[in-house]
Amino acid sequence: MDAAESSATQDHRQRARAEASVWIVRLHGAHRTPELEAGLRLWLQANPDNATEFERVTAVWESAPHASIAGLPRVVHRERRSPTARRFSIAATLLLVVAGGAFVIYREEQDDEYVTAIGEQRTVPLEDGSRIALNSNSQVRIEFTADKRTVRLLHGEAFFEVAHNKERPFVVIAGDNQVTAVGTAFEVRYEPYRIEVILVEGKVNVTSTVEPLTAPATVSSSKTGLGKLSSSAYAMTAGERLRVAKGVPAVIDAPPVDAVTAWRRGEVMLDDTPLSDAVAEMNRYNKSPLVIDGSNTAALRVSGIYHTGDLEGFAQTVAQLYGLQLTREGGRIHLRSAAPPTP
Repeated sequence: MDAAESSATQDHRQRARAEASVWIVRLHGAHRTPELEAGLRLWLQANPDNATEFERVTAVWESAPHASIAGLPRVVHRERRSPTARRFSIAATLLLVVAGGAFVIYREEQDDEYVTAIGEQRTVPLEDGSRIALNSNSQVRIEFTADKRTVRLLHGEAFFEVAHNKERPFVVIAGDNQVTAVGTAFEVRYEPYRIEVILVEGKVNVTSTVEPLTAPATVSSSKTGLGKLSSSAYAMTAGERLRVAKGVPAVIDAPPVDAVTAWRRGEVMLDDTPLSDAVAEMNRYNKSPLVIDGSNTAALRVSGIYHTGDLEGFAQTVAQLYGLQLTREGGRIHLRSAAPPTP
């Protein structure tokens, strides 16, 4: 295993450990329900690291005999391990234990907002068993009630894996649009005056709270049986992408899902993409942007798979491909056409 793989593995385990801590607090809280327990089972099955870290955090909880949360009994995922293994768990998660003997890792209530910085990604487990994966520079606000699960995407991009519950719909609000699901997986990207929704599995309805959705100007799809776009809502089917921009007709297409969701793997996938769009996508993950000088350069086409954080490598590849000049000025990387040779 190389250093990059080792770092990624460690990051995943740390994330699983933090999520395990949240589950422990929720399970010992006052709002434990069969739905919450079902969500835990789904989370445990999602990845072997989840079950491992849950056991480790549980071991710390078990090691504090006088600790209690709301007077409820402890929850044990597996049989108690040996003292040696338990001591290893205590050392591994020591920072999760606070003074006074109380095992309080996170607030029992669901946090109101989650934010990612430029270049940061994170996964947020929700109390109903759903999960939100946040892309770079994104923000969501959780507004759950007894009969409705609402998430406001304030800006950026998020992937939603929704736990099934017919009696409690899951609604994502992004600007003037809302996406309603019951149990499904979909992605929403929200930028000023535009929204993109791609449905990976299940079904969702997209509605506008301000003006009716208008029929698409163009449909770029090899699929048949596209859903009906009415004045009130559009019922999406798996594999479709709906793009809505203020003041123009909606557009429906069916791009490769792997390409649209590549950011979840730390990748940007480009297929004959204008360099201007490619640079804008790469800049989403970097605080020091890449700048294109010249309209002719911006119109060049780029294909390939690039790492989200490797702006330097992307710029060098494009410069070599098209014979461009690559310079650094004021903390920025510039790409421009090479100056013609002097006679």
